[in-house]
Amino acid sequence: MKMKDFEQKQIVGCIITNDKGEFLLQKKTLNHPLFPGLWSLFGGEAESDDFVKEIKRELIEEIGFSLPVKFCFDVNWNNQVDHIFRAKLNDLSKISIREGAGVSFFAKKELKNLKFIPGTKKALEVFNK
Repeated sequence: MKMKDFEQKQIVGCIITNDKGEFLLQKKTLNHPLFPGLWSLFGGEAESDDFVKEIKRELIEEIGFSLPVKFCFDVNWNNQVDHIFRAKLNDLSKISIREGAGVSFFAKKELKNLKFIPGTKKALEVFNK
C-alpha cells in the first residue's frame, strides 16, 4: 500500500446562497458512479493544499466561473475532511452547467425533502445550526 492510501481525502465544498437565504444545489446525473440523482454542494476532491484555489477551480469546472468565497468550517468524517466555503449568487443566468444534471435554489424549509450526498447533508446540518 502507498502512503496516500492512509491519508484522509481532502474535499472542498461551497455553500452558495442568494439574498433570500436560499441554497443553490447541484443535482448529480443519474449515471453518476457514486451518488446518482442526489443533490450536492459544488466542489470535489482537492488536488492541492491550497483549498481556496481548489474550490475556485471546482466552481469553474462545475458552473463556468468562480465566485468570491469565504472559508466557513471543516467537517471531519468517514476518513475525509470537507473544507466548506460560502459564496453568494443571485443571478442564475451567469451559470453554465458543466457537471451534474442541473441546479436549483431551495429555501431552508425545503431541504428536509431532498436526498443529499452524505457530505452535503453533514455540511448543511453544521451550517444551519
